[in-house]
Amino acid sequence: PCTDAPENPILETKGAAAGPGHQTIIKDHDGDAWIVYHAWPPDSIGVEPPGRLLWIDRLLWTDGKPVVHGPTSDPQPAP
Repeated sequence: PCTDAPENPILETKGAAAGPGHQTIIKDHDGDAWIVYHAWPPDSIGVEPPGRLLWIDRLLWTDGKPVVHGPTSDPQPAP
């Protein structure tokens, strides 16, 4: 049977992003992994516009487990 991993969720509501989800993982030309996802600005949950915005953060691996140091609201380098 499936069980939740203890490190889940790797993204959660905190700081500048509320309700992150619908993510995908991409790799840049250098092979670095990024997680791209939608989230609400915390002061606009459920408000249209702006609606859910697109966010991107580096996806790191520690001991074979995914780690995201975010959500971040600072500009990120292009993948």
